[in-house]
Amino acid sequence: MAHGGMRTTEFAPTMTGAGTPAMPAGDFGGPAGTPGFAHMLGDPGPGARSTLANDPVAAQRVLGALFDLLPPAGAIPDNPEIAAGYTFLLQFVAHDMVESSLPMWLAGENGLPSRNRRSMPLRLDTLYGGGPASCPAAYQAEPHGADRVLLRLGRTTDTPTVAQQPDTCPFRDVARITGNAAKADVGNFSTPSQPHLADQRNDEGLVLSQLVVLMSLLHNALVARLPPGLAPLRFAQARAAMLRMYHAVIRRDLMPMLLNTTVINDIAARAANSSAWLWTEPGMPLEFSHGAFRFGHAMVRPAYRFNALRTLHIGEVLSGPGWRNGNRETLPQDWVAQWSGFFPMAPQPPPAYSLQLAARKRSHLDVAQLLPGGADDTRAMSLRDWLSAAHARMWRTDALLAQFQPLRPGLPWLPIAEVRSWLAGIVAAAHGNAAARRDIGNLDSLAGDLPLPLYVLLEAERCGGGMRLGPLGSIIVGEVMFRRLTEAEAELAPFLPRVSQAFGADWARIDGVATMPDLVQLTADWGGLAACTPIPFI
Repeated sequence: MAHGGMRTTEFAPTMTGAGTPAMPAGDFGGPAGTPGFAHMLGDPGPGARSTLANDPVAAQRVLGALFDLLPPAGAIPDNPEIAAGYTFLLQFVAHDMVESSLPMWLAGENGLPSRNRRSMPLRLDTLYGGGPASCPAAYQAEPHGADRVLLRLGRTTDTPTVAQQPDTCPFRDVARITGNAAKADVGNFSTPSQPHLADQRNDEGLVLSQLVVLMSLLHNALVARLPPGLAPLRFAQARAAMLRMYHAVIRRDLMPMLLNTTVINDIAARAANSSAWLWTEPGMPLEFSHGAFRFGHAMVRPAYRFNALRTLHIGEVLSGPGWRNGNRETLPQDWVAQWSGFFPMAPQPPPAYSLQLAARKRSHLDVAQLLPGGADDTRAMSLRDWLSAAHARMWRTDALLAQFQPLRPGLPWLPIAEVRSWLAGIVAAAHGNAAARRDIGNLDSLAGDLPLPLYVLLEAERCGGGMRLGPLGSIIVGEVMFRRLTEAEAELAPFLPRVSQAFGADWARIDGVATMPDLVQLTADWGGLAACTPIPFI
């Protein structure tokens, strides 16, 4: 999972061989070492920088021992404040903010450069890429048209032709090359199931790929409602409308349910050029991308009721109905998402919910079978996140707290002393695990330099009741998300009057979208999806 996704080896730690030290860790001191990345508060300096990855082999030993001692999840309760679909919306947003040119763990272990290729976050580049001109495989022309303005979609495998049964809503999968040489649009691929996507990471799991299908359907419906004109202009107008709704959902729906209320009230109204931002560096803070924003992994459920006919466990969600040469097979109809199971769509029954945030071992995610790549004992999602954070060599957790606590003294902070007590408790509980107790090392040192993804979950559990992020997690996520969001909104604002004029009376409905249920309903209404069979769209 890349910041909320699943099927990737991006953050898999590696060993150069049993007992063989890896190469020295790269010193990622800021944008010069990792273009497109930064530190939350500028260069932390030697005393404030995490030292976990100074010795990569020791880091893997210590963090592996900590993982072994992590309390089991048991029956983690649902979070009734966050529907299950928002877990994967977070993953989509993460792909729209960060795209590493080289995995951080690999760059860190081998002293190689890496960079963030998302220079303009929250512009829906993960959906659109560079547009039809630079990413033509993701697009197709309108009927009777020549220019590519529609996002390409794929037909489910067992759907009759549209002429035979027009209400089946057949185009409900990511488009995939069929390998049929008789088709004019078959590309130069040897893999028959190669997906037509601007961002291949968006096919890492079925919920994420279905979310991309949802947004593609809405884009295409928007194009269809625009008056005739130049195709590139109509594409740009539809994209602007999508951005308007996307930004509103992030601002008014996604972030308020995740962040500490005091924190979000403090930052949500700031302008892009406000002097009140605590983070003023360029690029994407490592403390966000490889630290706090990894909390989404803890929200993933063991299973999802995908539609009225099928419930999928997490392994099936990640793998789909099958794979061919490393690419997912096209979906049959009964594997497509019914969105009322993921977002609250009244008057439908309540959806499934995400899991509460807690510092626990997630048995359904932290298993080798789900995450290919790396040694068997390093395939756990949690351990990958910790090692990735260590190799990013970001601010120490105690140093971040020392910077932020004086600025927000009224928040329910989780002190390092309580982290130390928590560590001592789980070590004391490991009666039969002498090796892990030995390898975990100095608790005082580890408490102050706890991997940031783990601290954020422990803080959410202790200070946010498991329902939302605690103070440090909320500040890091909120400062980055809202600053980048206000920048994207300010860039779009001058163009909206002409875009609204192009849509005419339809603009009121577009401008009224504020939540994911709003967006799903609009897609159903304008995309002609109300009569879908056998799997309803909603």
